[in-house]
Amino acid sequence: MKLIINPNSGKLKQRGKLDALVKNIKRIIKKSYIEITKSPLHATEIAYKAAKNGVKTIISVGGDGTLNEIITGIRGYNVNLGIIPTGSGNDFARSLNLHKNPLLILKNLCNYRPKKIDLISVNGNSVGINVIGTGIDSEVVRVLKGSKKYFAGFYKALKDHQPYNYDISIDGKKKIFENVNLIAIANGKYFGHKMFIAPEARLDDGYFDIIIVEGLSRFKLFCLFPEIYLGLHIHNKNVHTFKAKELEINKPDGLYYEKDGDLAFSDSLKLKILDREITVLTRE
Repeated sequence: MKLIINPNSGKLKQRGKLDALVKNIKRIIKKSYIEITKSPLHATEIAYKAAKNGVKTIISVGGDGTLNEIITGIRGYNVNLGIIPTGSGNDFARSLNLHKNPLLILKNLCNYRPKKIDLISVNGNSVGINVIGTGIDSEVVRVLKGSKKYFAGFYKALKDHQPYNYDISIDGKKKIFENVNLIAIANGKYFGHKMFIAPEARLDDGYFDIIIVEGLSRFKLFCLFPEIYLGLHIHNKNVHTFKAKELEINKPDGLYYEKDGDLAFSDSLKLKILDREITVLTRE
Protein backbone atom coordinates (compact mmCIF):
# COMPACT_ATOMS: atom_id res chain seq x y z
CA MET A 1 0.00 0.00 0.00
CA LYS A 2 1.32 3.42 -0.99
CA LEU A 3 0.17 6.62 0.73
CA ILE A 4 0.78 9.88 -1.12
CA ILE A 5 0.61 12.88 1.19
CA ASN A 6 0.30 16.52 0.17
CA PRO A 7 1.84 18.45 3.10
CA ASN A 8 0.29 21.70 1.83
CA SER A 9 -3.30 20.49 2.01
CA GLY A 10 -5.44 22.59 4.33
CA LYS A 11 -5.52 20.51 7.49
CA LEU A 12 -1.87 19.46 7.33
CA LYS A 13 -0.50 23.01 7.23
CA GLN A 14 -1.12 23.39 10.95
CA ARG A 15 1.95 22.83 13.08
CA GLY A 16 2.45 19.21 14.09
CA LYS A 17 -0.47 17.82 12.05
CA LEU A 18 1.67 16.19 9.36
CA ASP A 19 4.01 14.50 11.84
CA ALA A 20 1.08 13.25 13.91
CA LEU A 21 -0.64 11.81 10.84
CA VAL A 22 2.49 10.04 9.62
CA LYS A 23 2.99 8.56 13.10
CA ASN A 24 -0.61 7.26 13.14
CA ILE A 25 -0.26 5.77 9.67
CA LYS A 26 2.83 3.82 10.71
CA ARG A 27 1.08 2.66 13.88
CA ILE A 28 -2.19 1.57 12.26
CA ILE A 29 -1.06 0.33 8.83
CA LYS A 30 2.06 -1.74 9.38
CA LYS A 31 2.84 -2.58 5.76
CA SER A 32 2.64 0.83 4.17
CA TYR A 33 4.90 3.10 2.19
CA ILE A 34 4.60 6.84 2.60
CA GLU A 35 5.72 9.46 0.10
CA ILE A 36 5.28 13.20 0.58
CA THR A 37 4.80 15.45 -2.44
CA LYS A 38 7.30 18.26 -3.03
CA SER A 39 5.71 20.23 -5.86
CA PRO A 40 2.62 20.48 -8.10
CA LEU A 41 2.06 17.33 -10.21
CA HIS A 42 4.50 15.36 -8.05
CA ALA A 43 1.56 13.22 -6.88
CA THR A 44 0.92 12.20 -10.50
CA GLU A 45 4.53 11.09 -10.90
CA ILE A 46 4.53 9.11 -7.65
CA ALA A 47 1.18 7.45 -8.41
CA TYR A 48 2.22 6.51 -11.95
CA LYS A 49 5.46 4.88 -10.81
CA ALA A 50 3.69 3.00 -8.03
CA ALA A 51 0.93 1.70 -10.31
CA LYS A 52 3.45 0.73 -13.00
CA ASN A 53 5.44 -1.22 -10.40
CA GLY A 54 2.37 -3.21 -9.39
CA VAL A 55 1.13 -1.42 -6.28
CA LYS A 56 -2.54 -2.39 -5.95
CA THR A 57 -3.69 0.14 -3.35
CA ILE A 58 -2.82 3.84 -3.42
CA ILE A 59 -4.15 6.26 -0.83
CA SER A 60 -4.58 9.96 -1.57
CA VAL A 61 -3.90 12.10 1.51
CA GLY A 62 -4.81 15.65 0.57
CA GLY A 63 -7.61 17.61 -1.04
CA ASP A 64 -9.50 17.30 -4.33
CA GLY A 65 -6.56 18.70 -6.31
CA THR A 66 -4.21 16.03 -4.96
CA LEU A 67 -6.83 13.40 -5.71
CA ASN A 68 -7.07 14.60 -9.31
CA GLU A 69 -3.29 14.38 -9.72
CA ILE A 70 -3.21 10.82 -8.41
CA ILE A 71 -6.06 9.71 -10.67
CA THR A 72 -4.14 11.08 -13.64
CA GLY A 73 -1.22 8.85 -12.66
CA ILE A 74 -3.14 5.60 -12.08
CA ARG A 75 -5.56 5.62 -15.04
CA GLY A 76 -5.29 2.41 -17.02
CA TYR A 77 -3.91 0.41 -14.10
CA ASN A 78 -5.73 -2.01 -11.82
CA VAL A 79 -5.47 0.06 -8.65
CA ASN A 80 -7.79 0.56 -5.69
CA LEU A 81 -7.82 4.23 -4.74
CA GLY A 82 -8.32 5.17 -1.09
CA ILE A 83 -8.99 8.70 0.08
CA ILE A 84 -8.00 10.34 3.34
CA PRO A 85 -9.34 13.90 2.96
CA THR A 86 -7.10 16.52 4.53
CA GLY A 87 -7.91 19.47 2.27
CA SER A 88 -9.91 22.54 3.21
CA GLY A 89 -13.09 21.57 1.38
CA ASN A 90 -12.93 17.81 0.72
CA ASP A 91 -16.06 18.01 -1.40
CA PHE A 92 -15.52 14.76 -3.26
CA ALA A 93 -15.02 12.80 -0.04
CA ARG A 94 -18.38 14.17 1.09
CA SER A 95 -20.05 12.63 -1.97
CA LEU A 96 -18.46 9.29 -1.04
CA ASN A 97 -19.78 9.66 2.52
CA LEU A 98 -16.33 9.17 4.00
CA HIS A 99 -15.50 9.94 7.61
CA LYS A 100 -14.39 13.53 8.15
CA ASN A 101 -11.76 12.44 10.65
CA PRO A 102 -8.65 11.01 8.89
CA LEU A 103 -7.90 8.83 11.90
CA LEU A 104 -11.28 7.09 11.61
CA ILE A 105 -10.61 6.35 7.96
CA LEU A 106 -7.20 4.91 8.81
CA LYS A 107 -8.71 2.63 11.43
CA ASN A 108 -11.48 1.38 9.13
CA LEU A 109 -9.68 1.32 5.78
CA CYS A 110 -9.25 -2.45 5.81
CA ASN A 111 -13.06 -2.81 5.90
CA TYR A 112 -13.71 -0.48 2.97
CA ARG A 113 -14.99 -2.03 -0.25
CA PRO A 114 -13.96 -1.29 -3.85
CA LYS A 115 -16.48 0.64 -5.94
CA LYS A 116 -16.28 1.55 -9.62
CA ILE A 117 -17.06 5.21 -10.31
CA ASP A 118 -17.17 7.55 -13.28
CA LEU A 119 -14.73 10.24 -14.34
CA ILE A 120 -15.15 13.20 -16.69
CA SER A 121 -12.86 13.51 -19.70
CA VAL A 122 -11.88 17.17 -20.23
CA ASN A 123 -10.92 18.08 -23.82
CA GLY A 124 -9.57 14.57 -24.27
CA ASN A 125 -6.33 15.35 -22.44
CA SER A 126 -7.20 15.40 -18.74
CA VAL A 127 -9.90 14.20 -16.34
CA GLY A 128 -12.06 15.56 -13.56
CA ILE A 129 -13.43 13.52 -10.71
CA ASN A 130 -15.70 15.98 -8.95
CA VAL A 131 -16.93 19.19 -10.64
CA ILE A 132 -15.92 21.30 -13.62
CA GLY A 133 -17.28 24.85 -13.55
CA THR A 134 -17.24 28.07 -15.56
CA GLY A 135 -18.83 31.48 -15.17
CA ILE A 136 -18.92 32.87 -11.63
CA ASP A 137 -17.33 29.63 -10.36
CA SER A 138 -14.13 30.08 -12.35
CA GLU A 139 -14.18 33.78 -11.51
CA VAL A 140 -14.15 32.89 -7.82
CA VAL A 141 -11.15 30.60 -8.29
CA ARG A 142 -9.32 33.37 -10.16
CA VAL A 143 -10.02 35.81 -7.33
CA LEU A 144 -8.95 33.38 -4.62
CA LYS A 145 -5.48 32.84 -6.14
CA GLY A 146 -4.83 29.71 -4.09
CA SER A 147 -6.82 30.70 -1.02
CA LYS A 148 -9.59 28.30 0.03
CA LYS A 149 -12.17 30.78 1.34
CA TYR A 150 -14.75 30.20 -1.42
CA PHE A 151 -17.56 31.99 0.39
CA ALA A 152 -15.59 35.24 0.65
CA GLY A 153 -14.26 34.77 -2.89
CA PHE A 154 -17.78 34.58 -4.28
CA TYR A 155 -18.78 37.97 -2.95
CA LYS A 156 -15.51 39.50 -4.15
CA ALA A 157 -15.97 38.03 -7.67
CA LEU A 158 -19.60 39.13 -7.74
CA LYS A 159 -18.60 42.80 -7.88
CA ASP A 160 -17.14 42.38 -11.37
CA HIS A 161 -19.27 39.47 -12.58
CA GLN A 162 -20.59 39.72 -16.13
CA PRO A 163 -22.85 37.01 -17.59
CA TYR A 164 -22.00 35.65 -21.04
CA ASN A 165 -23.71 33.92 -23.95
CA TYR A 166 -22.63 30.34 -24.65
CA ASP A 167 -23.19 27.91 -27.52
CA ILE A 168 -23.81 24.61 -25.75
CA SER A 169 -24.28 21.12 -27.15
CA ILE A 170 -25.78 18.57 -24.74
CA ASP A 171 -25.56 15.03 -26.11
CA GLY A 172 -25.51 16.50 -29.61
CA LYS A 173 -28.45 18.88 -29.12
CA LYS A 174 -27.29 22.46 -29.67
CA LYS A 175 -28.71 25.48 -27.91
CA ILE A 176 -27.67 29.06 -27.17
CA PHE A 177 -27.91 30.06 -23.52
CA GLU A 178 -27.90 33.82 -22.93
CA ASN A 179 -26.65 35.80 -19.97
CA VAL A 180 -25.26 32.72 -18.25
CA ASN A 181 -24.03 33.20 -14.69
CA LEU A 182 -22.78 29.70 -13.97
CA ILE A 183 -22.30 26.32 -15.62
CA ALA A 184 -21.36 23.42 -13.36
CA ILE A 185 -20.75 19.91 -14.67
CA ALA A 186 -20.91 17.56 -11.72
CA ASN A 187 -19.86 14.00 -11.11
CA GLY A 188 -20.04 14.51 -7.33
CA LYS A 189 -22.73 16.36 -5.40
CA TYR A 190 -20.65 19.09 -3.75
CA PHE A 191 -18.20 21.81 -4.69
CA GLY A 192 -16.91 25.15 -3.39
CA HIS A 193 -16.59 23.85 0.18
CA LYS A 194 -19.89 22.11 1.06
CA MET A 195 -22.08 23.70 -1.62
CA PHE A 196 -24.77 21.15 -2.59
CA ILE A 197 -24.55 22.01 -6.29
CA ALA A 198 -25.89 18.73 -7.76
CA PRO A 199 -28.30 16.96 -5.38
CA GLU A 200 -29.23 14.32 -7.97
CA ALA A 201 -25.67 13.46 -9.05
CA ARG A 202 -24.37 9.92 -8.65
CA LEU A 203 -20.79 8.80 -9.05
CA ASP A 204 -21.59 5.56 -10.86
CA ASP A 205 -24.65 6.23 -13.06
CA GLY A 206 -22.81 6.86 -16.33
CA TYR A 207 -23.91 10.51 -16.53
CA PHE A 208 -22.75 13.87 -15.29
CA ASP A 209 -25.23 16.45 -14.02
CA ILE A 210 -25.26 19.87 -15.68
CA ILE A 211 -26.46 22.92 -13.77
CA ILE A 212 -26.88 26.13 -15.76
CA VAL A 213 -27.82 29.40 -14.06
CA GLU A 214 -28.83 32.17 -16.46
CA GLY A 215 -30.40 35.61 -16.49
CA LEU A 216 -29.75 36.65 -12.89
CA SER A 217 -28.71 40.12 -11.85
CA ARG A 218 -25.86 40.41 -9.37
CA PHE A 219 -28.38 40.96 -6.58
CA LYS A 220 -30.45 37.90 -7.49
CA LEU A 221 -27.30 35.81 -7.83
CA PHE A 222 -26.31 37.08 -4.38
CA CYS A 223 -29.67 35.85 -3.05
CA LEU A 224 -29.38 32.47 -4.81
CA PHE A 225 -25.91 31.70 -3.48
CA PRO A 226 -26.93 30.63 0.07
CA GLU A 227 -29.61 28.33 -1.36
CA ILE A 228 -26.93 26.25 -3.08
CA TYR A 229 -25.67 25.04 0.30
CA LEU A 230 -29.07 23.38 0.83
CA GLY A 231 -29.61 22.26 -2.76
CA LEU A 232 -32.66 24.52 -3.05
CA HIS A 233 -31.31 26.41 -6.06
CA ILE A 234 -32.51 23.70 -8.46
CA HIS A 235 -36.11 24.87 -7.89
CA ASN A 236 -35.34 28.38 -9.14
CA LYS A 237 -36.83 29.17 -12.57
CA ASN A 238 -33.47 30.52 -13.75
CA VAL A 239 -31.67 27.28 -12.95
CA HIS A 240 -31.72 24.50 -15.57
CA THR A 241 -30.56 20.95 -14.90
CA PHE A 242 -29.67 18.15 -17.30
CA LYS A 243 -28.11 14.71 -17.23
CA ALA A 244 -25.81 13.90 -20.12
CA LYS A 245 -22.88 11.84 -21.34
CA GLU A 246 -21.32 14.50 -23.55
CA LEU A 247 -21.18 18.28 -23.43
CA GLU A 248 -19.53 20.96 -25.52
CA ILE A 249 -19.32 24.60 -24.46
CA ASN A 250 -18.19 27.38 -26.79
CA LYS A 251 -17.66 31.08 -26.19
CA PRO A 252 -16.15 33.31 -28.93
CA ASP A 253 -13.13 34.44 -26.91
CA GLY A 254 -12.57 31.18 -25.01
CA LEU A 255 -13.33 30.50 -21.40
CA TYR A 256 -11.77 30.01 -18.01
CA TYR A 257 -12.93 26.96 -16.09
CA GLU A 258 -12.07 25.24 -12.87
CA LYS A 259 -11.49 21.50 -12.61
CA ASP A 260 -11.58 20.06 -9.11
CA GLY A 261 -10.54 23.46 -7.79
CA ASP A 262 -7.74 24.21 -10.27
CA LEU A 263 -8.09 26.98 -12.85
CA ALA A 264 -7.51 26.51 -16.59
CA PHE A 265 -8.29 28.26 -19.89
CA SER A 266 -9.44 26.77 -23.19
CA ASP A 267 -10.84 27.89 -26.53
CA SER A 268 -13.75 25.53 -25.90
CA LEU A 269 -14.71 22.86 -23.41
CA LYS A 270 -15.49 19.32 -24.53
CA LEU A 271 -16.55 16.91 -21.81
CA LYS A 272 -17.40 13.23 -21.91
CA ILE A 273 -18.36 10.79 -19.18
CA LEU A 274 -15.97 7.91 -18.61
CA ASP A 275 -18.26 5.22 -17.28
CA ARG A 276 -16.95 3.37 -14.18
CA GLU A 277 -13.38 4.34 -15.05
CA ILE A 278 -11.65 3.92 -11.70
CA THR A 279 -12.05 1.98 -8.44
CA VAL A 280 -12.28 3.79 -5.13
CA LEU A 281 -12.46 2.39 -1.60
CA THR A 282 -15.61 3.36 0.27
CA ARG A 283 -17.48 2.31 3.39
CA GLU A 284 -20.82 2.12 1.52
